[in-house]
Amino acid sequence: MTERCSIILNEIKQLADGEDLSKSISLEDLDSKERNQIYNFIETEYCNQIEFEKKSSNYGNNKQVVLILTKITGKKEVKKMPVQIDDTMVDLFCTYNKLPIAIVNHKYIDYYLDSLDPYFDCRATFSQFLEDIETHETVGKLTSRINQIQESILNYITTHPSLQKFHNTRFQQEIDFIKSSIYKTHCTLYTKENHNKLFISVDIIKANYTVLYHYHPEIFQNSTSWLDFVNLFCGEKPIHTLLNSKLWRQRTLGQARITPKTNQLAEYFVRKILHEMQTPTTDVVLLHNDEAVLQYNPLVFRRLMDNYHGTFFKVIPFRLVKLPQYNYFVKEYFDPSQSVDNDQIAITRCEFKCIPLPFLMQCIKKYEDKPITEIDRKVTIESGHVATLDESIF
Repeated sequence: MTERCSIILNEIKQLADGEDLSKSISLEDLDSKERNQIYNFIETEYCNQIEFEKKSSNYGNNKQVVLILTKITGKKEVKKMPVQIDDTMVDLFCTYNKLPIAIVNHKYIDYYLDSLDPYFDCRATFSQFLEDIETHETVGKLTSRINQIQESILNYITTHPSLQKFHNTRFQQEIDFIKSSIYKTHCTLYTKENHNKLFISVDIIKANYTVLYHYHPEIFQNSTSWLDFVNLFCGEKPIHTLLNSKLWRQRTLGQARITPKTNQLAEYFVRKILHEMQTPTTDVVLLHNDEAVLQYNPLVFRRLMDNYHGTFFKVIPFRLVKLPQYNYFVKEYFDPSQSVDNDQIAITRCEFKCIPLPFLMQCIKKYEDKPITEIDRKVTIESGHVATLDESIF
């Protein structure tokens, strides 16, 4: 941060702490990125204390920007208005949370939330999303602040000296290890022959972040988690939608141009486990990027849990269930501390795989052994209109 930025931030603090009710500050010496840092600082640190207005004027070839600050008095407190749910909100929520609904229409959102909640925990997430909108007054202001935080994080990460060092490192040892490994990328998991069989998933947690943190934790200010790091840029007003969004994390780190290299390094770490465990290649039914899936063996599972499960890897057992007629599948994750008898396992959560979005609701109802209703057969067609299938796919 430049000296001029620091001076302006100090002036803002003086207004907040002092008796003056307003102040004008010239921003003409700052570039657009520095001005955005100032705006973001006010919105995060003084959201209920100071309002600001930007005024610009042109004198010849020079553009002058003046920031007009007004202290919010007791008579001018911001009132939270009840959120009226519309299609824009639903679309934004589904985008940030990767919620697979076939129709982006606020009229159906309650039905979808109820149906999908057991699998995506979307009821609580949607409530937090509405709270975020209430806190920021409008969807537009929420989106604007998310974008500002993303810009601040990207600016911090991409200008960090260690990121350039990461980009310049060839990681030849890791690449050679991948090339010489007997374990090759493949997937033979989702087949009818694997119906009702047990498997073990070994997966890197938040792979892009975790891999980069492994080599350069200083890039993330040595924060204990991605959430803690992001919170450093949120001030006193955290955004639940942002903190919980896998898409936002992937998009942010993707724009930092780390993904190709972290993906490759993730392959190294996963293969390293397989070598250390001396896993037979025939036991590996899926190996792709940051995940490996092995045939279930209680002794292997216990070794994986004892030696690898933690902050870098997660080790989870599951049963694969194939739905009737199609190669659509459900991964039933279960608690291995209880019985692992195939008929009596304690399912903790489920994940639907290989199912086209228009058919997901029907598959959920089929899996739950519930009637498939008309709304389950509704889909959004290419033109954007909503169509209803005459018959169920089952």
